[in-house]
Order: sequence, then structure tokens, then C-alpha cells
Amino acid sequence: MGKQLALGLEEALVSHQLHHPSVVPHDVHHTPAVLEGLTDVEVLGRLLSDIGGPGAAEILLCDYRSVAEIVTTSRSEFVNRTGLSHLIHDRILLAAEVGSRVCRAPIERINLESFSLVQAYLQSRIGNLPTETFRVLFLDTKNQLIADEAMWRGTINHCPAYTRDVVRRALELHASGVILSHNHPSGDCAPSQADLEVTVAMKAACKALSIRLLDHIIVGRGKHYSFVSNRVI
Repeated sequence: MGKQLALGLEEALVSHQLHHPSVVPHDVHHTPAVLEGLTDVEVLGRLLSDIGGPGAAEILLCDYRSVAEIVTTSRSEFVNRTGLSHLIHDRILLAAEVGSRVCRAPIERINLESFSLVQAYLQSRIGNLPTETFRVLFLDTKNQLIADEAMWRGTINHCPAYTRDVVRRALELHASGVILSHNHPSGDCAPSQADLEVTVAMKAACKALSIRLLDHIIVGRGKHYSFVSNRVI
């Protein structure tokens, strides 16, 4: 499939260069309304305008189910699967990182008691990752974000969370509150028995040192589960 995809992209590039020397004219005004109305193929096509544009994007999205799947694919897997340069993968990752930072920017200014804001941010950071990742948001007394750190990365069904590491890091940052989060690559956000046990242990450890455990949020493929909303903690 990789060789066929690469050949298809080469043909798309030649065709586009002959018939569309400039995929995105310099005078195009990308307003938020215009961008929001673009399809995945159109967005990816404009991002890859110098390597085939929409033609290349269509070929990529035939092999990958979504842009999110491309982003969560490792560089080596992308190259082996598509036969394309790693520079293309790097560019798509950079675009994804810009999106994550734009999503994060309001969090750095707004009180994190806004659950929808926190959930949207965590979804963008870890919702589509292929491997389980445990992140912690460290907050000050006004619930302003001090730091957002990936504490551990585990296999697809196990994330070895250790309470002492979270508490130690909170003390180092002088954080008064934490929000725990991790993803379920399967897309099923229902907490496992291990998730429940880790959360209870975290709550006890945080309480002993007067650190507020504000929530534990599980995200995955557009879904989420809040331990606070479900009255688990």
C-alpha cells in the first residue's frame, strides 16, 4: 500500500503542478467562518499545497480514516505505510501542535472551574493517542494553570500511575490543586477497577498534604468521563 500511495501522490503532484500552479492563492482570506466550512480533505490539501494539494490529501485520507489518525501515527510507521518523506509527517504534526496550543491558550488565562474548557483541552491533547497517557494539570489557589505534564505513558490497556510522583511534583510546583487525566485508546471511557483504585489512592495522598484533587477525567475519541460529575470522588 505504501508504494501505491507514494506513486499516487507523485501523480497527484505532477497533475496539480500542471493544472494548479498555486493551490492556495496568496490573496485568499481565511476567515474563521471559511476555515470551519472546509472538509478534512480541503484543510489537509491546503496544508500540503506544495506536494499535491487536495489530490494528495484525498489519497492520504483513503489510507487513514482521519487527520487524527495521521497525527497519532509514529514517524517511522507513517514513512513505512505511505512511502512518503518524514517531512510531510512533521508538517502535519506541527499543524496539530499549533491547534493544541491555541486550545491551551484560554486555559492559561481562564479559571479552570470551567469543565467544558478543561475537557476540550484534554481531548485535543490525549483524546486520539494510540497509547494510554496519564497527564496532570497543576493549579494554584485561584485554579489557574501552573503546569500541564505527561507523567507516564503505558501500554494500550495499562497506565502505571504512582501517587507519590504526583504529590511530589505538586509540592515542587507549589500547586494547591490537581486535575488528573488519562486516555482510553479503545474509546470506551468507562473507568476500570485500576482507574478507581488509583483515583482513591490519589485523593487520600492529596488530602494528607492539603492538595485539592479537583477531578480525574478520562477521555477518548470525542468522549469523556468525569469522576466528579459521576460522584466517584
